[in-house]
Amino acid sequence: MSQFGSMKQAIAYLRTSTDKKRQNGVNQDGFSFDSQMAAIQKYINSQSDTILVATYSEQKSGFMNDRAELAKALDHVKTLGNDAFIICSKIDRLSRSAAFIIEMSDKQVPFKIAEMPNASSFTLHIMALVAQNERENIKSRVRDSMASAKLAGRQFGTPQPDKCVALMAQANRNNAAAFKNTILPIIKEIKDVAKVETLAGIANILNIRGIKTRTGKTWHPATIKLYLD
Repeated sequence: MSQFGSMKQAIAYLRTSTDKKRQNGVNQDGFSFDSQMAAIQKYINSQSDTILVATYSEQKSGFMNDRAELAKALDHVKTLGNDAFIICSKIDRLSRSAAFIIEMSDKQVPFKIAEMPNASSFTLHIMALVAQNERENIKSRVRDSMASAKLAGRQFGTPQPDKCVALMAQANRNNAAAFKNTILPIIKEIKDVAKVETLAGIANILNIRGIKTRTGKTWHPATIKLYLD
């Protein structure tokens, strides 16, 4: 038995992107080290049988899976036995690669997401796909912005604002379609597995799981209806 008896042992892993200039403070949409630690500590405090035993942090891209501190965290949790697990504030802090998240589940590497404490393995897989899709959308938006800037600039002395608007509108439609493709399987799981059929019930479960709408808001029956129509 470990020195903590029957307590579950949590290993915190914190990550910020390489282009993040400020690592402290809680007003960075939950991505600073302080914000991530606050979310993790809130989860730990809500669990009477769980203790935080170590914290690993680094400034690396979420698409790099050979991160030194993550490797240390994974090695550490293996030494602690069946009651130990990795905990991150958000799933994209662990990785922005859906394949990496799924592989961890397949290898039965225990991990929890502080902001989605009751999420099933299936839901975490879907949210990993959402995180990866968002990363691709970020890249796409950067490319679109660069293209828009060129179109909005002076080409032969004549700006082309209509083309800029069209590109931005298309990028938004693509983003909406991609999100719909990821959220519908989760809604289907709620209906088929949890046997919840009402719009209010589905919205409530999504909110409990910590899953946000495409614009980062809470779900309402009317929002669910838009995706099912």
